[in-house]
This record gives sequence, C-alpha cells and structure tokens, in this order.
Amino acid sequence: MMNPREIVEAFDQAVRARDEASMQYLLDPDVVWAHSTGMPGPHLWRGSRDVIDYLLYQLPQQFEDSATVVEEYICDGQTVVALGYYSGVHPVTRRKLHALFSHVFRVEEGRIMAFQQYTDTLQFVRAAQPKADEDLEP
Repeated sequence: MMNPREIVEAFDQAVRARDEASMQYLLDPDVVWAHSTGMPGPHLWRGSRDVIDYLLYQLPQQFEDSATVVEEYICDGQTVVALGYYSGVHPVTRRKLHALFSHVFRVEEGRIMAFQQYTDTLQFVRAAQPKADEDLEP
C-alpha cells in the first residue's frame, strides 16, 4: 500500500495526465475539496465526481497554458503539504499568472479525504483585470 505522500504524488500525476480512473481510485467518494476564498468560481466541492469534473473540465477554462507545479512535498502522518506555484495566461486579458500555493491533503485508508488550498488570490484577480491603460477611451 502506498504511503500518504505517494498517494498525493500519484494524484498530482493523474491530474496532469488527465487520468480520470486513477483520480477516482485515489479520491475518497466523499472527499471535501476547498479552495481559498477569493478564487474564481465556487470554493467548495464535495464528492470525487464533482472534484474530477472541476479539475479536468472547469479549471482549465479559467487560464490557458495553465500549470500547477509542485516543488516540494512535506508529510506528517496522514497530512501531506504540497508547495509550489500556479502559472497560466488569462484567456481574455492575456495577462500572465504566477501565484504561490500550499495544498494541504488529508489521507485516510489509502485515499484523499480532504484538500485545502492556500494561495495569493490577488494574483488571480490581477490576471483577470485589464491593465489600467486599456480602460482609457482613445
């Protein structure tokens, strides 16, 4: 059986590969997935199907060329923290995104039970807003 860190790493790989079957296997059916307040769209998902739909079909529409890059995993028992950054380009403003994150996963009985995101949501807001000079009338 995989340890909690290996489970989270495997889940991150499954998301990057868009491997729904592996994602379903690694998520508890009743997983609770929470994003930081201030992020675009909803902030809470319940259940593996809703989480998978969000990660594979809704989230990619928010930023083009988006990437979630994990630079370090820290494990303490059943809790795994992933540290890294988001990058992408807003599809309307064409502004680039770069935002650091901490992802906190709780793993129980070989599955991800909970996820909490911490990130600088202002970077997402700034990427979605036109530059000041674009707001001026000619």
